Amino acid sequence: MKKQKKTEISLSELAKKLLEAPITAPEPTTKPSTPGTKPRRPNPLRPPKEAPKPAPKASEEDIIQDITDKFLKLNEKRGKYSISEMLSEINVDDVKKKFVGRGKVVDDKEFADIMKATKNKIAITVWMIKRIEDGFILPEDIYKWEEYFEIFKRLKREFPIKDINQIKTEDQIDDFVNKAEEIKDREIDPSKKKGVEKSEKFSDLRIGEVEGFQVYKIPQGTSDEMYGAACELGSGTSWCTATGNTKQWFDRYAKDGPLYIFIGPDGEKYQFHWESNQFMDKNDRSILDRTF
Repeated sequence: MKKQKKTEISLSELAKKLLEAPITAPEPTTKPSTPGTKPRRPNPLRPPKEAPKPAPKASEEDIIQDITDKFLKLNEKRGKYSISEMLSEINVDDVKKKFVGRGKVVDDKEFADIMKATKNKIAITVWMIKRIEDGFILPEDIYKWEEYFEIFKRLKREFPIKDINQIKTEDQIDDFVNKAEEIKDREIDPSKKKGVEKSEKFSDLRIGEVEGFQVYKIPQGTSDEMYGAACELGSGTSWCTATGNTKQWFDRYAKDGPLYIFIGPDGEKYQFHWESNQFMDKNDRSILDRTF
């Protein structure tokens, strides 16, 4: 007997043949009711007694939550997983429905600021909103991140974590901000830096000295003059009360109570605000829960 030659066929050819093949009904599995009779065919119009119930249709919000949760879980297991791969099905409207609005993580103004800071990148926008939800980024500090992201993009090699999606804890946020501020200070033209000696100009605001630190008190109130003093005394810091760009955050804190600014002999600075329980270093990170 001659050995039959095997015919090689590609997967695409096999798929084509299967598609072109006539559809045949499967053999009936119902047993004859009595010996010698033909098996009864099931009535196609009558549903089976144990008919499965259709699964409820997932809402759009459920889909967004599922995709977001899936990304967060995968990202914990795979450090190099691209967030854009998981969030490709989410657009701006989807993100707004999930995170933006009354009772949600951010309001419309804050969301617009985040989009500006992230250059409208949905993946980074979601990352930033999650960090705000965790309490690691304050809404008032959103504007700072536009510059931080720009520095990170240029000099990623200098940062301890090279993938922004892997920055999840408060300590990691602190390390990121500290490095960004360090680079920022390094790149400032020394001729444009403001001096830290304010004893003469703001002697009326100086209330004393503590362990070598000159202590200044910005009194409660929202005057333009005191905002200018806060900006000068807070020069070289990341405090939202001393940006020189917008007065809204100064007003928000100063209307509730005075700001206390500590300036060391080497230019080290801290700011304390009793009413909001905030004691911040020059990079605007809290020192209250840290161990020195």
